[in-house]
Amino acid sequence: MSSNPTAALFELNGQVAVVTGATGRLGREMAFALNDMGANLVLIARNKGPLQTLRSELSTQRRESDALVLSMDFQSESEIEKAFSDIQSHFGRLDILINNITGNTAEPVETLSEVTWDQTLHNIVTGMFLCCQKAGQLMTQQGKGNIINIASVYGLVAADQRIYGDSGLNSSVAYGTGKAAVLQLTRYLAAYWARHNIRVNAITPGGVEDPTNAHTEFRQNYTGRTPMERMMRREEIRGPLIFLASKASSYVTGHNLVVDGGFTII
Repeated sequence: MSSNPTAALFELNGQVAVVTGATGRLGREMAFALNDMGANLVLIARNKGPLQTLRSELSTQRRESDALVLSMDFQSESEIEKAFSDIQSHFGRLDILINNITGNTAEPVETLSEVTWDQTLHNIVTGMFLCCQKAGQLMTQQGKGNIINIASVYGLVAADQRIYGDSGLNSSVAYGTGKAAVLQLTRYLAAYWARHNIRVNAITPGGVEDPTNAHTEFRQNYTGRTPMERMMRREEIRGPLIFLASKASSYVTGHNLVVDGGFTII
């Protein structure tokens, strides 16, 4: 424990923290941040190979770190239920859930199939709800817990089609619809579980700088529309995450922390 009472607010020593979508560009950053602050990690994603690699990297960062890795299909309620049962069996409790499930499609509105629409919304909304539900069952029994859902600027504003050009990086109607639902899910559960000392908040990141979106025209258009004139760096998720995951935000619930360089204010 830190001798500095303010620094101590941000410590997560020994707390059990789950990160879904742990091997994604933001998921990895969040796992490293939680690991830095002393949390015991559960890393969840679809494929076990990248999870094992991430666990090894985290162990190098903090010697006593030994994350539990679970591969899971977010389309399967039974697999989600088993994962949270395994967490309960392994640790005996769950303190923090970082709900980083997402999905997207390149199909335009005019040709978007019902199947793709359903699959995308199932990942973003239903998968996230089911993880909240299973975590909430454990946290209600404990009488405390903390859930952080990862949303998107396109849950707040419509995707500006003019910034994409021929990049092929366009954000779909299903993605935006799903991320808007994530914000209402967050508010509802925050109000619903407050009496059990369970906090539920969201983080809304802006566009993240990454090799997958290195298209020059898109980058120029996106940064030109953003007051801070750049995209989000992956590591910039760490501070907002630790604030909401820790006692530093003990009286914050139902909040959406927007980390977008001002993208949604104009």
